[in-house]
Amino acid sequence: MAMLVYPIVGTVLPYVDAVEEIPGVVVGEAPSTAHALLGRAPQLVEASLDAPSEKEVASAIAVSDTYTVSDYLPDCDPTSIVENASNGQLPSSELCEIVGGSLLRADAAIAYAEMNAAYKAEFGTDLCVAQGYRTLAQQYATKASRGWLAATPGTSVHGYGLAIDLCDGDYQGTSKAWLDANAETWGFVNPTWAKTKKYEPWHWEYEPATTAMDLYGSTYGNGVSD
Repeated sequence: MAMLVYPIVGTVLPYVDAVEEIPGVVVGEAPSTAHALLGRAPQLVEASLDAPSEKEVASAIAVSDTYTVSDYLPDCDPTSIVENASNGQLPSSELCEIVGGSLLRADAAIAYAEMNAAYKAEFGTDLCVAQGYRTLAQQYATKASRGWLAATPGTSVHGYGLAIDLCDGDYQGTSKAWLDANAETWGFVNPTWAKTKKYEPWHWEYEPATTAMDLYGSTYGNGVSD
C-alpha cells in the first residue's frame, strides 16, 4: 500500500469549523488514509509576510547592541570599543584596518567593509579611502595644511575613527550617485555641514556612532567637522 503525504503550508487554526465527531472515524481506530487527507482536518488560512529589505536589516544591525563580525574583517572586534576615549588618541585595540590601509573604529570599520563589498560587486573595484582615523598629531598637520577646511584639532570626527575621506574620483560621477543612493544602508552619510558651510563631497561619516555620541548636539556642540 502506498501513502501520499502532502505538506501543510499556512497558519493552522485547529478549531475552525471543528466538530466533535468526524463521519467514518471510530474512536479507538485509526482513520483511513482518505479521511486523514480529505476529511474535516484542521483548516488553513492563507497568510504571507514580506521579508525585510536589505536596508532594514542593515539599519537594525547598525543600532543593535549585538554585533556580528564581518566576513570581510574577521579579526575586527567591535566589543573592544572604549567609551569616552580621547579624540585622536584611540587605543589601537579598538581600531581596524580597512582595504587600502586606513584605520577606523571597529564598528565603523565593519560597516564600511560590508558597504565596500557591495560597491565592489557593483563596480568591480574597491572604494578608495585617502584617510580614515587621524591621530591628534595628524589633525594638527591637517589643520596647518588645509586651514579653515579642517576641524580644530581634538574635535575632528576623524579623531574618533568614524570618518573617511574618499580619493579623487570616488566621490564623483557614478560612484557618488551610488553612495548617495546606498551608503546610508550601512550607516554612512555625507553630513549636512559638508554640503553647506563646507563643501566636502569626499567626507563620509558613520552616522549611528556620531548620533550615539551626540557629536552634533549638546554634548560636543556644533564645531565638530572634518
